[in-house]
Amino acid sequence: MVLASKTPDGVHQQIWAHLLVHRARRILICRTAAAPAIDPDRLSFTETLRAARRSVTTSPGVVSPEQLVTTLIRLRDDLLDRLPPPWRLRAQPRVVKRKMSNYQLKRAGHHTWPQPTRPPTEAVTIRPPSRVNQRHCL
Repeated sequence: MVLASKTPDGVHQQIWAHLLVHRARRILICRTAAAPAIDPDRLSFTETLRAARRSVTTSPGVVSPEQLVTTLIRLRDDLLDRLPPPWRLRAQPRVVKRKMSNYQLKRAGHHTWPQPTRPPTEAVTIRPPSRVNQRHCL
């Protein structure tokens, strides 16, 4: 991050501006993902920045509340149009190339590691805790 200000107050103001823009982008991502119920991690942080830059360069200097709402709707639609494809299901063996670790050494069999067929949310079942006897609570 490059700060152009020459005074401490200007640097302070620029840092706050960067934090506010970052927070606004995160809110935009969360609200965009909430409408069609998609994972917010699927929305690109970089694409959000590009969409925000496009909206700033095309909008007039002073924006009314109605124009702001239309701009946010346009941003949301733009992000949903540029949604990347779903992630592939992947798994990698926990191995190392050189044996200087507690993990196994990488062998030829690790190149054809079996890939998952279901996402973790479907494959993992979270069960309630089992009943605890009184002697376990001492």
